[in-house]
Formats: sequence, C-alpha cells, structure tokens
Amino acid sequence: MKLARVSAILVAVAIAPAVLLPASASAAGTADGGSPAGTSAPDAPSAEEQAPAPEASKASDMAEDADRAAVQKLLDDPKSGRGVREAAAKALAGTAADLRRFLETGQYVARGADDRVRVFQILNAGGPAVRKAAGAALDANTAEAIAQFLEAGQYAARLSDDRVRVSQIMSAGGKAVQKAAGAALDANTAEAIAQFLEAGQYAAREEDDRVETLTVLGDPKSGPRVREAAAKALDGTAADLRRFLETGRQAAQDSDDRVRTSQLAETGGPAVRAAALAALDGSIEDVRLFLKTGRYEAAAKDKAAAGKEAADKAAADVAAAQGGQADSARPASLTTPVTAPATVTTTTAGTTTGARTGGTQLAATGAGDALPWEAGGAAAALALGAGAVLVSRRRTAGES
Repeated sequence: MKLARVSAILVAVAIAPAVLLPASASAAGTADGGSPAGTSAPDAPSAEEQAPAPEASKASDMAEDADRAAVQKLLDDPKSGRGVREAAAKALAGTAADLRRFLETGQYVARGADDRVRVFQILNAGGPAVRKAAGAALDANTAEAIAQFLEAGQYAARLSDDRVRVSQIMSAGGKAVQKAAGAALDANTAEAIAQFLEAGQYAAREEDDRVETLTVLGDPKSGPRVREAAAKALDGTAADLRRFLETGRQAAQDSDDRVRTSQLAETGGPAVRAAALAALDGSIEDVRLFLKTGRYEAAAKDKAAAGKEAADKAAADVAAAQGGQADSARPASLTTPVTAPATVTTTTAGTTTGARTGGTQLAATGAGDALPWEAGGAAAALALGAGAVLVSRRRTAGES
C-alpha cells in the first residue's frame, strides 16, 4: 500500500516541470507582448496575395481595349475633323484614364471646335444666303445652333442661292438655256436645280452655241477666215464651239479686217491708201477704227481733192478761152471758128455732172456729190466769154 503511494508521488514530480514550464513560458510571452509560447506569429502577405484577383484584372484589360478601339475608330473616321483626330491620337498615346476621358468629354469639345471651323469654311465658299445663315449660327455660338446649320440650315440656304444662280444663267443664256433653266425653276426641288447646274446648263449651252455658230457661218458679212473657223468648230466638240464664240471668231475677224484694209490700200485714192497703211502699221484697234470710220473720212478727202482738181481744170480752160477772145481783134482770128461750150448739165440736186469746153469733158467725182462753187463759177464764166466772141464777130461782119 505504501509502495503504490510512493510511486504515484514520483510520477507526479516527474511530470510537473513539463506541465508547469509551458504555462510559464506562455505567461511570460504574453507579458512581453509577443506571441504566446508554443505558437508562431502570422506571415506577411506575398506579392501574389496583394495583386487583384485574375478575374478583375482581365475585366480591366478588356475595358481598356474597348476604349482604345473606340478612340481608334474616331481617329480613322473620315468625317472626324482635325481637332477630333488630334485629340484621339493624343489619347491613344496615353493611359487608360486618358482614353476614358477622351470618350466621355474630350471628343465632344474637339468636335465643337471642328464644327465651328466647318461653318466658317461653308461661309467663305457659299452664296449670300449661305453666308447669312452661317453668320447667324456663329453669332449664336451654341452647339445646337451650329448643329442645326450643319444638318439642315446650310442646305436650305444653298437652295436659295442656287435658284438665284439659275435665274442669272437663264437671263444670259440662249433659247435652249432659258428653256432648261425655266424647267428647273418650275420644278423647285434641290435635285432639279442641282441637275441643271451640274449638267443641264452645259447641254443646253452647246445647243445654243451650235445655232449661233451656224448663224455666223451663213452671215454674208462674215469674212473667209471667220467662215472657215466656224465650219471647223461645228465639226468639233462643245468646247470647240465655245472657244470659237469666245475667242476664235474675233481672232478670225481680226485677220479678215487686216486683209480688207490691205485691199482698200491697193484700190483706194491717195488719202484712203495713206490711212489704210497707217492702220496696218498700228494695232488691231487701229485697223478696226479705220474700217469703221477712217476709210470714209479718207474717201471724203479723196473726193474733195478730185472736185478741186476738176474745178482747177475748168478755170484753166476758161482762162484759155478768154485769151482767145483777146486775140480775136486780129484779122486772122476772124477766119478761126470758135466752138461754143456745150450746155452745162445740172442734176436736180444742183450737181454739175459735166461741162464741155473745146470738146473737153469736165466730170465731177462721186455720183450725187456737187462740185465746189469754183467749178460752177468757171463754167459760167466760160459760157459768158464765148457769147462775147460771137457778138464781136457779128459786128465785124456788119462793118465790112
């Protein structure tokens, strides 16, 4: 009985340190602020544990890719203005936040600036109505006003300007152009007006040009070079017809005018010849002026000179007749017959057409033009002198 009790005590003593020591260590560790004895502190999280979950990272990458694709699309869109393209390129070179910022606000700011530029461009190229509507949109300076002009206002204003253009073309055109323009105005649609301005007017003008060129070809007043050029144009294209009417006809006419002036220089009187040669030595304007007025002024000078020459000749004949009367007092002169001048013929307009003295015909220059008063006076003096000779003869015969 005693032996069993002793054994139990020994076992208790033996295991007591093992039981007590961990408890003491635990208490000491707790008092020092560390981990209780027999346990380890938790480890710090690793880099993998700090990174977001793979699913979240994948979603973020997908969102960035979508934004990048949207920005690239705006960059490649031919309708995007310069401002939008520059802002899109800058966003693509930046971060995911830059892409998102461009898509949410940046593109609209850039588009607003581009739209104003477009309105300015349309204003500069448009007609009066377009310029007025564009100016009103710019003065309003709101996104709504700018958009309304670009989407609708500019087209209504352009139709108004186009109608004015059609009316102007109609007023200046020939019969075919007037007919086609009237039809477009009566239709009063943007399509009909545009069709006339883009194609219809040219087809109608070709028809009018062909008619006008045929008229020039058949005009008896057209010179040989003008007719030749007209025939060549009629065998060509619409452009050939237009070129003939705009420049070719005048060039051919100038050539014909020079030829005509040369002909007058060869066949005209001294004054006409001198004026024609002076014109040929000058410009084409000088040639035109000669043919218009100069030739007639020079012809009048030639006519006056011819009349003066005839008058001078008549006066000389009168002087010769009067000299013969003075010699009639000599006996030998009584046997010399004196021929009386023929009757001076005068037209109803008082024009002297001829006077004969000693068998010589005095002709005036230019049909229907009266001689100068000197020619008429000489002829009268000639007739008076011849009468005096006859009276003298009768007296001499009576005395014998």
